[in-house]
Amino acid sequence: MNRLFALFVILVVVATPARTAEIPLAKEYQNLDKRIQILKASVLSLGQDLSLLDKGMLAFSGNPLIVYLSTDIDDAFELQAVELEINGNFVARQEFLPNTLHAMQNGGAQRFLVKELPSGDYEIKASLFGKVGKGREHRASTVYSFAKEKAPKTIEFRVSNVRERFLPELIVKEWD
Repeated sequence: MNRLFALFVILVVVATPARTAEIPLAKEYQNLDKRIQILKASVLSLGQDLSLLDKGMLAFSGNPLIVYLSTDIDDAFELQAVELEINGNFVARQEFLPNTLHAMQNGGAQRFLVKELPSGDYEIKASLFGKVGKGREHRASTVYSFAKEKAPKTIEFRVSNVRERFLPELIVKEWD
């Protein structure tokens, strides 16, 4: 009988921790299930995003508007930034580092914007910001109208001294 009682006590002791271990294990399974559900939702969302991206790539027709910026001005003008608007909507702003300005002053051109545009008539406005002389702020803008066909359109804005006062302004050149 003592053996039977001892065996019963051993079974109760061994079985009790097993039951308490089942509760945390069940909670772990619930947590794992929640994480799997969140992961499934993320995968579905990613699938939707990829589908939209695919549609966007199909819409890319390979005939963008490309805008370059160049300059023939020496160190008398410190170009700080250029902004672009298309049909009154802001599309880009770029601030220039000294090494970029140096390269542009030595004949380089900076690719400023590549944007897909459907065929139609557009107006692009470029504004330059900088300093002349002894740190005096200078700002100039120019507006250029163009027709966009089903072919790439390349436009260059050149910062140049063409005025009698030797203040920089933007000259537009459309490439063929």
